[in-house]
Amino acid sequence: MESGLKLRDQDYKRYAKYVILIAIVFRMLYALKSIFCITDHDIGIIDVSTYELNGVGHLSYIDFLIKNKAFPAVDLNFTGFPPQFYHPPLFYIVGALIKIIVNSIGLSDVFSYEVIQQVNMIFSCVCLIACVKIIDEFKLSSSTRLLAISICAFNPIFTIIGIELNNDCLMTMFCLFALLYTIRWLKDSSWKNTMLIMVFLVLGMLSKTSAVLIAPAIGAAFLYRLVVSIKNKTEIMGLIKKYIVFGITSIPLGLSWVIRNRILYDVPFNYVPSLPDDQWQYLGNYSPISRILFPSAKQMTSFFTDFADSNNFKNIWGQMLQSMTFDEGILYNPNPVLPMVLLWSIAALYLVLLYSFVRYLISKENLADKLVLGLAHIVLLIMFIAFAYQYPHICTVHYRYIVVAFVVMAIGAVKFIEKRNLLKRITSILTAISAISFVFAYLLY
Repeated sequence: MESGLKLRDQDYKRYAKYVILIAIVFRMLYALKSIFCITDHDIGIIDVSTYELNGVGHLSYIDFLIKNKAFPAVDLNFTGFPPQFYHPPLFYIVGALIKIIVNSIGLSDVFSYEVIQQVNMIFSCVCLIACVKIIDEFKLSSSTRLLAISICAFNPIFTIIGIELNNDCLMTMFCLFALLYTIRWLKDSSWKNTMLIMVFLVLGMLSKTSAVLIAPAIGAAFLYRLVVSIKNKTEIMGLIKKYIVFGITSIPLGLSWVIRNRILYDVPFNYVPSLPDDQWQYLGNYSPISRILFPSAKQMTSFFTDFADSNNFKNIWGQMLQSMTFDEGILYNPNPVLPMVLLWSIAALYLVLLYSFVRYLISKENLADKLVLGLAHIVLLIMFIAFAYQYPHICTVHYRYIVVAFVVMAIGAVKFIEKRNLLKRITSILTAISAISFVFAYLLY
């Protein structure tokens, strides 16, 4: 066994099953352990003791669909809590169907929200399956594939989006499958793969409009295939037909909700409700450079986000790592040592993966794969940073918006790491430390 890193194929399959099973069981157990409102993110709970809703949050969206059998109006002239009714309806329709079924057998609203949370965590587990399938599309050794699966299986962000009661996880799941079939399409540009890309992209956009940000990666794959086939007139004509069908189906269907909101309520296509500038977590008074340079010591030694301390939580990278690891503070009264091991190992792993991913993008690896993975990551990261500046509040800097960026970065990184044993060992050790500390921290606290 060379360098102790190679695995026989049968060993890889067995270990991969163990990793996937442990990750799925852990996620489902954590969803059972955690109350549905453990993380807020605009679900709209006014009073946790009575579970009273504010009428405009994510849970109120679900209730509105049930009570009125119609979509709620979008109010641009709100005061106070930002209404969530501008979001596409797919997640809320799923939530409403679950709540109707649960209520019909005599169980309470609170129980129905717990069931919705459990189903949302199933979406998170399906995200892992999508990650595994994407990883299997690349020519990687058994040990490298196992490393890539472990990185995706035990990153806390997948558990965080699974326990949320909003549309982030469902959107992420559909985006991952759209990218999976884009990568498959590069090898087999069949009508089946073309239409599956369209279906998953549309479903992603009907879950959350920001799913459109993976469209440039899909477009790059289409353009690449067109360029390399330029001398084959028959293939060119076949591709053009597919592109036309893809365009006339995906564009109107994917944009149908924002077009509807524009016509009925004059909602801008890129609409996001803004918080007032006089809020205590407002960051617009800090210099742009201070927000993009280095995290504060407090950000890198805390297991929760202190919204009252905007000076120490203004940095985008620090808040990115905080939200990826702890959401906005979901560990209950932990001993500080284990969470810090988790945060620092996640930070170190992220830096190693980012370095390796950049090296992968400038390497001589397959150009088509680099276009898809590179554009998926770069577009999402740029929009993440732009969003943080456009809406300068602590709560707007959260990695849940761009989980897909982590997946494609990890896959590109391990592709570069594969033949570099020292880098591979470092990544494996950091992955093991972060995975073990993550499981223990989340189970214990």
